[in-house]
Amino acid sequence: MEINCDLGENLAFLENGTDKAFMTYVNAINIACTFHAGSTYIIEKTIENALEKGIHIGFHPSFNDVPNFGRMEIALKFDEIKSLIHEQYDIIYAIANRLGATIRHIKPHGALYNMSAKNNLYAQAIAEATLEIDSNLILVGLSQSFSIVEAQKLGLNVQNEVFADRAYDSNGALVNRNIAGAVFSDLKQIEIQASAFLKGNKIKTIDNEHIRMIADTICVHSDTPNGLKIAELLRNLHNEKI
Repeated sequence: MEINCDLGENLAFLENGTDKAFMTYVNAINIACTFHAGSTYIIEKTIENALEKGIHIGFHPSFNDVPNFGRMEIALKFDEIKSLIHEQYDIIYAIANRLGATIRHIKPHGALYNMSAKNNLYAQAIAEATLEIDSNLILVGLSQSFSIVEAQKLGLNVQNEVFADRAYDSNGALVNRNIAGAVFSDLKQIEIQASAFLKGNKIKTIDNEHIRMIADTICVHSDTPNGLKIAELLRNLHNEKI
């Protein structure tokens, strides 16, 4: 199972070495494409660091909504969703191509990610846009959600993504961040959930049920207060398993 991280979202993290530190622990990164955060400068430097570390590069498209960090749901038409993906890919591709880097995967961000997980219109549009861009791209989406199902219908390669520091409900959906207990801060709690994913065991949901999730890749967020500690924990657990 891979470990991935959303990066390129904060200039300070780039300049103080935090983003590069995350790359020590992860296999793949998802780079913001300026629509929710980041800049072309940050994209360039993040790709350069990823090439140095030898890790997989993906793009992290979102709604065009910097003020809300891409975390507010926006109603768009099918073609508008597709255009959103194409526009952001074009931004990162131009930079990656100049640097000789390969974009391996796509992982939507924030509200776009969550909407594609539960709304098949958004999932279909993102999958179709991905296929149009490059049929070899891997689509990363919430485990066993519409994102994965619609991508597989088009023959795309997928990665079922899970989160060690987020609570799930009994349907396998992420609990809204605004609900108490939705985001874990205790490293022991994170370790228990991450270990379950790594071993293929069931996890405990926020409503005290137990479900099993397909886990191809596990995410750590760079903007989480103890994100580097979580990343190190995940890497150590992963190394113990293999």
